[in-house]
Amino acid sequence: MRLGNKTDDEFLIKLNEKNSQIQNIFHEKIEEIAKKYSIDVMMQDGTVKKTGYI
Repeated sequence: MRLGNKTDDEFLIKLNEKNSQIQNIFHEKIEEIAKKYSIDVMMQDGTVKKTGYI
């Protein structure tokens, strides 16, 4: 991960913008992967409940 620099340099401003775009895309993908999903769990007595999450 890269920390942006506050500067007047045109190249670094564009680099910071691209870095921000990459960070946003990465964050969206990680959120998608890390979602919790409800799953069926069979209890010892044979009943099934929707209590588990992956």
